Amino acid sequence: MTPYDHVYRALFSHARMIRDLVTGFVEEPWVAAIDFSTLELCANNYISHDLRERRSDLVWRMRLGTDTWIYLYLMLEFQSTVDATMPLRLLSYSSLMLQELIRQGAATAQNLPLILPWVFYSGERPWTAASSVKAMRRECASSLLEGWQPQLQILVLDEGRCDPTLLETLSHERHNLVAGMLHTDLAEAVDQVLQRAAMLGSWLQGEEGLNLRRDLAVWLTMMVQRAELPAELLELALAGGEQTMLAEKAGRWKAELLEQGLEQGLEQGLEQGERRMLQRLLVQKLGEIPADVQQQLEHADSLQLQNILQRVWSAKQWEDLF
Repeated sequence: MTPYDHVYRALFSHARMIRDLVTGFVEEPWVAAIDFSTLELCANNYISHDLRERRSDLVWRMRLGTDTWIYLYLMLEFQSTVDATMPLRLLSYSSLMLQELIRQGAATAQNLPLILPWVFYSGERPWTAASSVKAMRRECASSLLEGWQPQLQILVLDEGRCDPTLLETLSHERHNLVAGMLHTDLAEAVDQVLQRAAMLGSWLQGEEGLNLRRDLAVWLTMMVQRAELPAELLELALAGGEQTMLAEKAGRWKAELLEQGLEQGLEQGLEQGERRMLQRLLVQKLGEIPADVQQQLEHADSLQLQNILQRVWSAKQWEDLF
C-alpha cells in the first residue's frame, strides 16, 4: 500500500464519509430507504483470501429497509492509467465476496445480500472505461443471449473530474464531507484552502469529530502541497481557527519558505504529513506508541517513514516496524 492508500483508507473508515459518499453521489430513489445508523465496517474476514492482497479496499454494510443488507465494496484506485476491465474485475470480486459470506454463514444461497460495487478513482487521466459488464460486449452479440450473460453495473467517482458547482452545492447546502474534501482539493490559493478546511472542521466539532478531523488534516497535508501549508496550520483550520489569524500564520509560513528555500520547505511539509498519518495508523493498529518508537519516528526521514508505512498492516508488534 502506498501513502495515498493509507490516507484514503483511513478517511473512508469513518461512517460519516460513507454516508456522505452515498447520499451525495448516488441519485437513486432507494437511497432514501437506507438506514445509515446501521453502517458497519466489515472486517477482512468478510473478504475472501483471493482478495486479501487488496488491503486498500473497504467493505461496509448497511440496511435497506428493515430486512435487507447492502454490502458496499469500495475500491480505491490510484493507478495512472484506467483499467478497461474494471467491471469484470469487480464482478469477480463481488462473486468471491458472496461465496465467502455463504461459507461463513452470513448469507445463504436462497437469500443473498445486495452488492454495491464502487470505484473511487484518483488517477490523472479521466475515467474512460465501461461502467458495466454489459457495456463491454458488442451490442449485436449481447442481444442474442442477453439473459444468460453476466450483468454488473458499477459506480465510479472520478475525483479529478467532479463538477465544481455540484461539489460547492453539496458542501454549502448539505454539509457533505466528501464533496467538501474534493472541493478543497480544487482550491488553488492559500486562502481558499484555509477557508474550505475551516468549513470542513466546523462540521466536525467536539470529541466525536476529532479522529476524522485528524485524518482530514493528514489528507490535506499530502494532497494540497501546492498550497505550501504545514500540517499544523491545516489542523488549526480544521479545528475552527479564526480566518484572520489563519491568514497571518499562512503569510508567516510562506515567508519562512522563501527564507529556507521552497523545495526544502515543501519536503518538510510532506514529511510532517507522512509522520502524522503514520502515528495515527500505528495507534489504530498497535495502541499507544512507546516513547522509544516515538523518538525513532520523529527522527525518520521521508524514505524511512514510507518504509515503515509498508509494514504497518502486517506488523504484530512494535519490533516488526523497524
